[in-house]
Amino acid sequence: MQHFEFGWQTEDGLQLYAQGWQPDTEPKGVICLVHGLGEHSGRYAHLAAFLNQAGYALLTFDLRGHGKSEGRRGHAHPASSPPTGRSDRHRPPPAPSLRAACLEDDPGQAHV
Repeated sequence: MQHFEFGWQTEDGLQLYAQGWQPDTEPKGVICLVHGLGEHSGRYAHLAAFLNQAGYALLTFDLRGHGKSEGRRGHAHPASSPPTGRSDRHRPPPAPSLRAACLEDDPGQAHV
């Protein structure tokens, strides 16, 4: 299992923290996880180990104000304000050989 960290800057200047785990072999697919309110991406290391053993990679990030991401601690943005800072210019290039799925934890589901 290989762990890696990365991040990006939101359009309003906040730094978001992200991390991932991948199996030592070519992954069968990638699971993207969005954590719930009051949580952080580090809480899912045990899930990453399970998924890696099954041959899947896990990518996750800390929402604004959660974990290692910048922003007002624990603040939940209104639905009209994108809370993650995602934009097209931050999307990784497509990996057509891999299947992808998204796993959301409440209220992460509101951000996907």
